[in-house]
Amino acid sequence: MLKKINISLFLALALISLVLGYAISNIFVILLVIIGIYYIFKNKKYVFHAWQIPILLFFLYEVVTLLWTINNKATIHHLKLELPILLLPVFVSQFPKLDRNDIYKIIRWFSIGLIIYFLACLSNAFFIYQKTYNIEVFFYHQLVSLFNNHAIYISLYCSFCILGLINIKKPNVFDLLLICLLFLFLLLLASKNIIISVFIIQIIIFFSNKKFWGIKFIALLIFFISGWFLFLYDNPIRERFLEELNYLDFSQVLFSKDFQDYHWTGTNLRVFQLRLGYEILEQYHKWIEGLGLGASQGILDICYKKYHCEQYYSYNFHNQYMQTLVESGLLGLLLLIILILYCFYISIKDKNLFIFIFISLICLLFITEVVFFRQKGVIFFSLGYTIFFSIKK
Repeated sequence: MLKKINISLFLALALISLVLGYAISNIFVILLVIIGIYYIFKNKKYVFHAWQIPILLFFLYEVVTLLWTINNKATIHHLKLELPILLLPVFVSQFPKLDRNDIYKIIRWFSIGLIIYFLACLSNAFFIYQKTYNIEVFFYHQLVSLFNNHAIYISLYCSFCILGLINIKKPNVFDLLLICLLFLFLLLLASKNIIISVFIIQIIIFFSNKKFWGIKFIALLIFFISGWFLFLYDNPIRERFLEELNYLDFSQVLFSKDFQDYHWTGTNLRVFQLRLGYEILEQYHKWIEGLGLGASQGILDICYKKYHCEQYYSYNFHNQYMQTLVESGLLGLLLLIILILYCFYISIKDKNLFIFIFISLICLLFITEVVFFRQKGVIFFSLGYTIFFSIKK
């Protein structure tokens, strides 16, 4: 029992390390691999699991793009970045099996770590506010500037913990406190995609799983009331949503030839980037195999210059599906979709809410972010995938 607690705690610390910076999270990846090797030697065997096949096939195909990439250096760089997609399923899968209660403990410890970080961020923001009197320091990227974090990925972690604590096990008073603080953190981070995703996923779970019906109903009610209040009164979160609605213009971003004085929003930019992806594939005739992992950025920057969008140099497609299609072709996109569908299939077949919540958040985030181009996304996906598929049935 002590060993299982130690493993659960260590896995939770590995997740928490994602908040603390690249070096620390890389150290945890190395330690996880070392521990996995230890268990292989201890058990004198390697146990291969069927769930490893989809994720390993996806990674191996991205390695194969080295054969035709238009930018060998960029492809090698991104393969190094995505190495946890290979290492964590291969080695963490050899850890002793954990049951659902152990996984719940991991989520709870991860939640506590996020809340400690939240309180540190609030303190840091208050200190900055005393000097600048800028209320924006309490929201979005500025709120999580401590340790140079990205609001989208901290929102992803918070949303997973919120949905896990509400739906996996009947929450006690302490869990409810964690949920409330995490939800406040999520609102202040103001990630439109993640906030909407939490609503959608919670509604799906509410109607498909009758466990703890009362708690889930109250959670949904709080979500809707919070949303209503946010849109009723002026605040930076309301402004972010209204800006998207007021400047929504698909026709211009899809057909205009010049964007020198254009008012960009997150949605318009992402639709424009989808257009650029299509134009690049048409120009280079790389629909089947793609340009090569990580090899599209130079061409994308040329497109930004062509349309007078130089301010977006170095911006990727902000869509994992389009990024995969352009760089790994239809074959790579097919493998990614198979990976996602496999997760949904197993979550329904085994009634595994951990996997359902996890993959639902990830596949919705794929619409607005290239998760596999950020270390925080790569490690969270790889480790989460491995942990939640390793649960005892």
